[in-house]
Amino acid sequence: MNSPIKILYLITSTGYGGAERSLLNLVSHINKKEFSMSVCSLKIKGELGKEIEQRGIPVISLNLPKKTGIKTLFSYFPAIFKLIRIIRNTKPTIIHSLLFQANLAGRISGKICRVPLIINSFRTMEKEKKYQLFIDKITWYPADYFHAVSNMVRNFIIKKIRIPSYKVFAIPNGVIRDWYRENKECRENIRNELRIAHHDRVISIIGRLRKEKGHAVLIKALPEVLNKFPLLKLLIVGEGEEKAHLQMLVKKLKLESRVIFKNFIKDLSPIFSITEILIVPSLHEGMPNIILEAMAAKVAVIASKAGGIPEVIEDRKNGILLPETNPETISIAIINLLENHTLKERLKKDALIRIEQDFNIVEIVKKFEKKYIELLKNEGLK
Repeated sequence: MNSPIKILYLITSTGYGGAERSLLNLVSHINKKEFSMSVCSLKIKGELGKEIEQRGIPVISLNLPKKTGIKTLFSYFPAIFKLIRIIRNTKPTIIHSLLFQANLAGRISGKICRVPLIINSFRTMEKEKKYQLFIDKITWYPADYFHAVSNMVRNFIIKKIRIPSYKVFAIPNGVIRDWYRENKECRENIRNELRIAHHDRVISIIGRLRKEKGHAVLIKALPEVLNKFPLLKLLIVGEGEEKAHLQMLVKKLKLESRVIFKNFIKDLSPIFSITEILIVPSLHEGMPNIILEAMAAKVAVIASKAGGIPEVIEDRKNGILLPETNPETISIAIINLLENHTLKERLKKDALIRIEQDFNIVEIVKKFEKKYIELLKNEGLK
């Protein structure tokens, strides 16, 4: 009987962002008889790291600073030496890294340790972080293959980083098909906690509070929506560097009574239970996990056309795609969907079908398992 293939998953942090949640789904469903896994986080272990450990998968943390940016990259060089020791101890056949800093550390340390197969994952098209593109462009060579979460991201990195197309493959995110369960008590509790009355209609935006996620554009669209639906409330769920700016914008527009800020929670069931529409007005994206989770939770979605979103949302079939991402188009889309109950219910129904057909985590994990074997064979290692 062959020994399981050892995989070391390397991630920048184990918070509750889309990449981290994708990793949790992946390691939770992969075939444990065929693959033996461990996880290394460059930053603190976090709650998600503990969840991974509860599934019997070792998690190592390098406890690097939380801050990001080009200046902090220098603090990551000592991590390379720690990571080299970890790799030499665990002796993985595959290193699969996710996110920019982990990709950089993974390709360098993996090459030094002669890991047979090094895979980097690209999850977004962050055009404003030009230093990341530059660094990726001059350092991608030690990695063997590159995973993209959508075809749009695949095309982006082939063009911008100039990676040969045969080295880049696309596998989308996946979600647990039946993870969400309606719970009246849960719904009542979250309404009470956030002081949302039963007559209030709720729209939500969920994710890191970063400029490219489009929170400010959505807030600017809200006054027009409130003219039509004065009892509407916007729920902003997440944490990040833009929070103070967004709170100031809410105050400037005198929307304090209509906008609620809520720190991110690992179980989004309560949020989805009171959310009528999820808004994703991102300026650029890879493939947002939150869209898949909302679709699986039977929540209608309005989203921009950024990145791989159109590979998930078909306009007016399983969601609404914004023709442009500005306050006017967002307000029109929200008003139209709030007014059209029949359309909203049809979108939710078709969205759930799409999840079952194309983004079921069980099938997505099988694609990864098949790809790992295929790439090992390509390198003469299987």
